[in-house]
Amino acid sequence: MNIEQIINEYLNRETNHIDSGKHKVSLAGRCYRMRVWDKQKLAPSNPVDDRMKRVFEVGNIFHNWLQDILENRGLLLLREFDVEDNYRAGRIDAVVNNEGKKILYDFKTVHSRKFHYQDKVDIHYCIQAWTYKQMLENQFDIHIDAVRILYISKDDLCMREIDVKTVEDIDEITTKDWEELLRYEKGEPLNIPKQSWECKYCVYQDKCKGGE
Repeated sequence: MNIEQIINEYLNRETNHIDSGKHKVSLAGRCYRMRVWDKQKLAPSNPVDDRMKRVFEVGNIFHNWLQDILENRGLLLLREFDVEDNYRAGRIDAVVNNEGKKILYDFKTVHSRKFHYQDKVDIHYCIQAWTYKQMLENQFDIHIDAVRILYISKDDLCMREIDVKTVEDIDEITTKDWEELLRYEKGEPLNIPKQSWECKYCVYQDKCKGGE
């Protein structure tokens, strides 16, 4: 058995995630059908392969590294903080105290090609991060001054911060996303992907195309 096989075996045995039985905030802003099937725990027709599991683990490693630095500097207010309400659950990467302001961060590790040539914001990331803000303020009465996506290039550690508030009507967009998802759960046929790339990477790609 080589090192890659050992790592694959390790990642396949890791079970850090506890399934809440609710909608995942990490899937906010994406196809309603996929999100409903995920909540229903339908078996994927296109499960995540070993390579993608390693990609996800690289993201976890970078997250921990960043959080450690922020914590050591005394800036970290919340780290890997779980939030949950009646129908959704998620985990906030970090809330940082920066010059007296509380800033909620969502860390996104990407390959250098995406980082250096991306010309627009990922709207689903913004909806996800803003959802965390809404839940944190509603449940814990913690005022958040800013919400930011931190893109991290895995190849060279270049970083770029995106202020989610620059997305026009982000509060309304986020609220509408969840309201429509809940309506779809009750039978409305809102199963159109929001973005062109979603079907290509969806774990239900074949099942959905098969019309099951």
